[in-house]
Formats: sequence, C-alpha cells, structure tokens
Amino acid sequence: MTMIPRYTQMTPSSLRRLRDAPRSMYVVAYDIADDRRRRRVAKITEGLGHRAQQSVFLTELSVADLESARRRLLDTIDPEFDTLLLARSSNADMISLGRPIPVIAPRLVVA
Repeated sequence: MTMIPRYTQMTPSSLRRLRDAPRSMYVVAYDIADDRRRRRVAKITEGLGHRAQQSVFLTELSVADLESARRRLLDTIDPEFDTLLLARSSNADMISLGRPIPVIAPRLVVA
C-alpha cells in the first residue's frame, strides 16, 4: 500500500488557516565564512523578505514559515564557522536611523 504524503491530504480550510496564521516580524542577519555557503544563504533569505543591508534582511514569517526557513538555513550553514541570527521583533521595537529602508511588508513602515 502506498502512503500519501500528509500535505496532500490537507483540506482547503486547513491550508487557508496556515496561510492566514499570525505572522511576526524577524530580522535575519548572517556572517558566513565561505563564499559558496554565503551565496546559498543569501538566496534563501532573499526569498524570505527584504534586504536591508548586505547580510541583513527584514521579513514577516508565520510559525510554519519560520520553522521551514530555520531548517533550510541550518542545512546550509557550517555551525563551526558561520553565524546566523533570526531575531523576532515588532514594528514598535524597530528604530531606523539614516537612509530609510524601503520595506515591502503589509504592516511595517521603517522611515
């Protein structure tokens, strides 16, 4: 008997709940020693949100998105040499000084 993967058994309402799940603001920052790993991490983080600086990104993630991103990034970095930070934040906690960061996120304004 062939087992059907669990995600194909999800109903439209459960998919809608996942999509509409509460999202939190995260700052993603990294210091990657190897150029190849750095490019891979950059590609993953570019898919998550907006690049604020060379190795700093702002993104809104649900719990499921955060866990998926964490796994992908952990599989990419070398924990012995690399550092990656996923820091939860909120609009109220964010302060931006200097040149404004044009963030494309529904409920975030950094000016």
